[in-house]
Amino acid sequence: MIARSLHTHQKVVIKVIRNFGTDPDDEELRILRFLNDEPHRSNQDNPCVPVLAEIPLPQVTAPLKNGTIDATTYTLVVMPRLFAAEEVEKRLGCFGYQLQLLRQALKVSQIPRNGY
Repeated sequence: MIARSLHTHQKVVIKVIRNFGTDPDDEELRILRFLNDEPHRSNQDNPCVPVLAEIPLPQVTAPLKNGTIDATTYTLVVMPRLFAAEEVEKRLGCFGYQLQLLRQALKVSQIPRNGY
């Protein structure tokens, strides 16, 4: 199903992001906010997709296997849809092939060279 903004009727993507915690992966929301605040948002070199809205969700608690309780909060981040998922392959070609080329290039760069 395609999501649309109620205000602009443009197609949007809704992403679930874990709020701040001790895990380094929890930094995504802070980074998005930083890159979407001025003066960074208007910088022409800023490639970050703009955030149209943030929707905080209620805290979710769940028992963990070690007996502790995980109390996590999430935020829905609404961003414009840049292009359809089907177009990704057209734009990037065969992504798996390109990824394999990158892996091979990195392996070659790690080979020790005589005299260097």
